[in-house]
Amino acid sequence: MKLQAQQNTQPDDGSWHVFEKRVRKPQTLEGRSDTVELLWLCEGNAYAERGGCKQALHAGDLLIGGLLGARTSVVPTAADGCRLLHLRLPAELLLGLPQGGRLLAMLYAACAGEVVRPHAGWAQAMRKAAESLAGGREGEGTAGQAGRRLLQYAKLVELLGYLYEGLSGELMGRRREDAVQAVEEKLLDAVAYMIEHVTGDVVMTTVIRRSGLGKTQFYEAFRRLVGMNPKPFIHRLRIRMAIRLLRASNLSVTSIAYECGYRSLNYFHKHFKEQYAVTPREFRKLYRAAG
Repeated sequence: MKLQAQQNTQPDDGSWHVFEKRVRKPQTLEGRSDTVELLWLCEGNAYAERGGCKQALHAGDLLIGGLLGARTSVVPTAADGCRLLHLRLPAELLLGLPQGGRLLAMLYAACAGEVVRPHAGWAQAMRKAAESLAGGREGEGTAGQAGRRLLQYAKLVELLGYLYEGLSGELMGRRREDAVQAVEEKLLDAVAYMIEHVTGDVVMTTVIRRSGLGKTQFYEAFRRLVGMNPKPFIHRLRIRMAIRLLRASNLSVTSIAYECGYRSLNYFHKHFKEQYAVTPREFRKLYRAAG
């Protein structure tokens, strides 16, 4: 885990990052990525531009981007700019958390959603936790470096708990018809089940049965939710997990392949090269040389 505060560029090194700063130029939340991006407007005025549409932002508003969300620009509207708080999370970080599979499934649905207004209590609680992380003061003077990292991680888990609670209310809210809500909730349950079992043998007949949908309906709904078919989605998550282990551990490539659900080293190499154009061993070598 690596915490970076007060920085404008956030490299994809498999860690989570948080920063808070005043900006005068447009800031972009990337769409169709393997990260979740949470951005609060803390002070000043701005607007969000997404897909050619503009939406006014006010202090306290939260934007959720990344994954399958559209590329979004946050544009300050005053000469002195605005103050933003930005948290960036790799999707695979959620996999080891309680209810992490369901949270990731919900985030795929939420990343293309509307702005969350500050009257949502869960968004306010998340912002306080994110500000604490950006400040980096949690535990200073009372714990060593390892202790501070643990306290920071605990604060991050607390923040994700508020996010889970909030998205559960937003996505399963009373605004939807009961029949539609029931189908969508079953679909999220099925996708969460698949995510949580991604390192094992995912049996699609079991997943489809959990969704309560027919086979054709399920595949269509799944593609709408995550942007691809189930098998490529499984391999994408597995390779993201492998990237994290290649960077952060000294496990052998063979051990990493098995940890991530592959029973064939050749199959692991094939899917890895499809996504990163190099072998896992070459990737680790290049990453360590750059670090």
